[in-house]
Amino acid sequence: MSISSLEFSVKFLSDSISRSKFSRPQSVAYLHMLHMYLLRISASPLGSPM
Repeated sequence: MSISSLEFSVKFLSDSISRSKFSRPQSVAYLHMLHMYLLRISASPLGSPM
């Protein structure tokens, strides 16, 4: 999974969350958590989670 596809998935998720009516603080917290997780995956040398 390349970094561009990771960025695309993050943008797609943030777009769908901001478009949906339930854009609450918990949605933002979930998106932030997912973003940090994706950053950790893309930063690891093998590209594997954990």
